[in-house]
Amino acid sequence: MQAILGGVMVAVGYNYTWEHHNGGNVDGVSTEEDNLCPNGAAYWLWIAGILLLVSNSINGWAKIYKKCAERDGKIDCGEKVGMAVNSFSSGVMTIVDFAMLIWGSVVVFGAWAKWTDNFEDYKKNPEEMNFCEHTPMMTAFVILILKWVLIPVMIAITCFCACCCACCCGMFGAASNQQNQS
Repeated sequence: MQAILGGVMVAVGYNYTWEHHNGGNVDGVSTEEDNLCPNGAAYWLWIAGILLLVSNSINGWAKIYKKCAERDGKIDCGEKVGMAVNSFSSGVMTIVDFAMLIWGSVVVFGAWAKWTDNFEDYKKNPEEMNFCEHTPMMTAFVILILKWVLIPVMIAITCFCACCCACCCGMFGAASNQQNQS
């Protein structure tokens, strides 16, 4: 799911950044600026999508490496070092993903109040308005909302599962002690 999300982010971000367009589809926008989304939402989508894909690749590689290392029943010194490097890399990429989430929130939510996708309105009052095409801005907005909602939901689900496991282990442990004492 994360790989699909990263791919969508890269595709939308790339298609709405200045390097991809020569003048864009909007008349009067120059190629010197981030012409289809000068508020940075498309650039955030592009960079954060690339980093999300890299993060998922590292995490996938770490899992595959661990499974291969454990296949022979023992883990030697070299495999331990490889697993430690993979674990460290996964941790760093988790921090980077969170930093990207903060960056995106500042860029997109900060621009939301004065955002317009009508370039004519923006040209009339560029100091007051914040222009970005509809697709990159809404994509970034929806992705950020989903991520900010899913983080606490996943934490709550994890805590609930941990409590259920603790209760089950406690019940089965108590039942086992009673059987052993009888």
